[in-house]
Amino acid sequence: NETVYVLEVNPRASRTVPFTSKAIGFSLPKVAMRIMMGETLSSLGLSGHRPRLLPYTAVKEAVFPFRRFRGADILLSPEMKSTGEVMGLSGDFGGAFRDAQEASGMSLPGSGTVFVSVSDRDKTAAVQVARSLHEAGFRIVATGGTARALEAAGIPSDRVLKVKEGRPHIVDLIKDGEVHLVI
Repeated sequence: NETVYVLEVNPRASRTVPFTSKAIGFSLPKVAMRIMMGETLSSLGLSGHRPRLLPYTAVKEAVFPFRRFRGADILLSPEMKSTGEVMGLSGDFGGAFRDAQEASGMSLPGSGTVFVSVSDRDKTAAVQVARSLHEAGFRIVATGGTARALEAAGIPSDRVLKVKEGRPHIVDLIKDGEVHLVI
């Protein structure tokens, strides 16, 4: 009957707010609170504040309880199951990603087999990544279209079947422990 009922109000700063505050170098909740208390952006020195490019990249990574809580359900879903987050900072995305992975307890392999399968729009970027991994000594396995793109760029790879294409397929390789990194 044209009546709106509020079932829940959850005014909180998510984990992204502290992450962003750390990344940009000032506290967003503190600024927000001071504005709610009547101060202005000008009085805080933020009037006309232009976003600045940071000299680093920041990557946030969730920490999941799989190692900490033996027997925890490893099936990820929309539920919030992380036990925390970590931040990786570096001069480039790759370094920040690596640092975040290591801080979360997930080490990236230094050798082994990389599975690469990307959409057509991402093949150019994937070729560059695959070239770096090949030069670092990784073996590359790829699905049909990606394998053709890598071959055209002079990057060796072994073709692996998609699940719907028959067996053995990529899931078989992963289950057998033959894949160390997935792109």
